[in-house]
Amino acid sequence: MMQTMQNTFTSARARGALAFREHLPVGSAAPDCVLYTVQGVKARLSDYFGKAHVVLQFGSITTPGSIEQLQAMEQARRTDGAGAQFLFIYVREPHPGSSYPQPTTLAERLSHARALQRAEAIAWPVLVDDVGNECYSAYGSQPAMAYVVNRDGIVFYKTNWINAAEIGEALRDLHYADNAAGNDQNEVLPRFSEKLCTFTVPVGTCARVLRRAGQDSIDDLQRAFNNKAWTLRVSGE
Repeated sequence: MMQTMQNTFTSARARGALAFREHLPVGSAAPDCVLYTVQGVKARLSDYFGKAHVVLQFGSITTPGSIEQLQAMEQARRTDGAGAQFLFIYVREPHPGSSYPQPTTLAERLSHARALQRAEAIAWPVLVDDVGNECYSAYGSQPAMAYVVNRDGIVFYKTNWINAAEIGEALRDLHYADNAAGNDQNEVLPRFSEKLCTFTVPVGTCARVLRRAGQDSIDDLQRAFNNKAWTLRVSGE
């Protein structure tokens, strides 16, 4: 087990995760981006900054990792999200399939985003990145990444693979700081914390998401993970 864990933390995938750390580190100003509502109305991320703490969940209809966390994110929103704005940022398809190919126009991506919002009953605003992928690139080009931006527009928390429990914890920290700042007996000071985590890829969610997208999506997953046995479980063979 020890050797397996060591390999996990020194693998090429671990190096890729660590590369995400260098992009837009915590404490940086969160980039502004032009986005679109699912109805095609232009919006900007800066419309939300400065008013509340903002949670950014990135994903798409072919992103199992992001979709798998939606129910837990809804729970975090209800439990720890008072006064915070949750936003789902719809970006490029990591595993496009015949039913949901990679969009080449904004209209196609808007259509995919509406389909995801309906299928998964997302209760918070869905904003869509244009096919030039401006917002996706600005925030680190990871299909299931997530950020918490404080009300001053500063990156407070980031992850290359969304974890709703950690986002809830980040929001609780922000709420604590907000409350402590109003108490003359407390001095609020910044603290930095960092860790490298592991996660499991949920076969059940992958199967549901990628079968919905089509066989090409399952084939793309096989190429990405190079794990034939795992992919056969997803495909149902």
